[in-house]
Amino acid sequence: MDILTIDFPMQTLDAFKFSLMNCSFFHGPKSLSFDETKELLEKNGDFLIQDYRDLQLLLSVKVYGKIQEFVVEIVQECGQLLFSFLNENFNRLEDLVLAFSSGRDTCYIQTREGDQFQLIRPIKRRKFAGRFGYGECLNIRDSVQPNKIEPAFVRILRHDFSCSKQVEDDLEKLIEIKHRNLVRVLDFFILHSCSYNGSPLIFVRFDQIAKATSLFDRLFDLQNVLSSRQYIKWGYQAAKGLNFLMDRGILHKRLTARSCLLDNMENLRLSDFWTENDPGDLNLFQRNLPNSISQRTIMFSDGWRYLPAETLINNQFDCTSQVWTFGLLIWQIYTHHQFGNRIIYSSMEEFLSLTAGRDDPYFMPGHLNKKESQQGMPEHKIIPSALLPDRSERPYFSEIFRILECEKRILDLAHVIGRFF
Repeated sequence: MDILTIDFPMQTLDAFKFSLMNCSFFHGPKSLSFDETKELLEKNGDFLIQDYRDLQLLLSVKVYGKIQEFVVEIVQECGQLLFSFLNENFNRLEDLVLAFSSGRDTCYIQTREGDQFQLIRPIKRRKFAGRFGYGECLNIRDSVQPNKIEPAFVRILRHDFSCSKQVEDDLEKLIEIKHRNLVRVLDFFILHSCSYNGSPLIFVRFDQIAKATSLFDRLFDLQNVLSSRQYIKWGYQAAKGLNFLMDRGILHKRLTARSCLLDNMENLRLSDFWTENDPGDLNLFQRNLPNSISQRTIMFSDGWRYLPAETLINNQFDCTSQVWTFGLLIWQIYTHHQFGNRIIYSSMEEFLSLTAGRDDPYFMPGHLNKKESQQGMPEHKIIPSALLPDRSERPYFSEIFRILECEKRILDLAHVIGRFF
């Protein structure tokens, strides 16, 4: 797959279109071919929106078995870019889609043949926005030396972050955070000439990890059990990065296998962390989110499975909560992420109503039973205690870190000795 080459900062129109990737039903930045669009519409849904020409987007819809295409114009009004469709202007793509969605009695779209219809099922990208917002590997063209091109990972911040009054200070702090087990923020730019959802467009550039893959993908694709040394290495590197953040008062509220990246040497780095001024979107988990086209729903509808009960019930997340999420990560590493957490509950409401928010730590970690948990392996020392429902009974993170550090030293020493026999 070809990697796009862009300027950083981007041109206004390019930046605006890239920001639309935070909408799960917008497909880009490269346009799909007609055959690709047709295949998606035949299998996955009824409509999608994609990039088209300079100031135009393309709405592709399946109507009575035929593919119909409609142009959405991008217009500027009072310094703001809007979407013009059927003589109406909309501030956001989500507003445009909702205006013509199924269930509205007055808003219909009409084909050239005179058939009227409404939008029903959006085709959502497989690659959704991350916690900060949509991100992609791009080639960055140097603004001073146009012939100099460097790879980087660029994200467009979603509204929850870009609307913060202290977002610039937070990004400056993130630039100063440097650790071998953390994905580093290199720089950012803010586009004040246009906005989306009432917030300025903020683009953040991260260092590009060569051949990076998520820990989730690596674990899920494994066919065989790895050596204990490899599992300990990943757990220890995650603990080192997390310990560095916690020493600076930063908690990683989205610590999962997906937020851990591996380079080509299988060294682990944590991503998706913010400063101590985290915007705090945890309240999203305190209600049952509707099935809608909102990118917030897509990102968070299943996130409750990876947060402790005190966060779900009281919107609390502290150092003991961080211990819980780390214990869950260790479980995911050792079980190759083959067991979804709280899989016996279909929704957060069902989990809370049936259990009052109390997980069974002996059921959760890969179905370990109490007899197995008496073994001396590190996962048995960490997981059950870290996942205890009572926060006061969980160990300190420093205790867990020492267990992993000690285990890593023993296995590294055994590996060296083994090379001589």
